[in-house]
Amino acid sequence: MIGRCHADNAASVGLLERLGMRREARFIGTEFFKGAWRDDLVYAMLRDEWARGDDG
Repeated sequence: MIGRCHADNAASVGLLERLGMRREARFIGTEFFKGAWRDDLVYAMLRDEWARGDDG
């Protein structure tokens, strides 16, 4: 399973981390929004980790 969000979206980052997902990547300058480039974060969790309830 993967989750992706803007790096400056603290609420989304917190949710993905509370779910036990780990940060896999940071993509730099993926979107130009309101006059600035934004970074994206990608989080992931394997199926067996989810089934075991691993929380990092």
